[in-house]
Amino acid sequence: SSYKTKNRLVIHFDADLYSSTVFVLFNLSHILGSGSVLMFDEFITYFDEFLAFHDFTRCCYKKWNVICRRRDFRRIAIELK
Repeated sequence: SSYKTKNRLVIHFDADLYSSTVFVLFNLSHILGSGSVLMFDEFITYFDEFLAFHDFTRCCYKKWNVICRRRDFRRIAIELK
């Protein structure tokens, strides 16, 4: 793909399932750079969005910080380093 980011990307994930979340993460990995913000709405479930993000960051060697979260971690915003 020839798409080049010019500004910070902010992506809201509402995929809920592991398979759909990990699919989107890996397909966008070439444009997800430092400063990109990923927001998840069902992060609390271990086997779905959380696990997809965990697997993605480990496979792609991505570092990250939580920038905002709900007390129970259900909804979370993460910035990639």
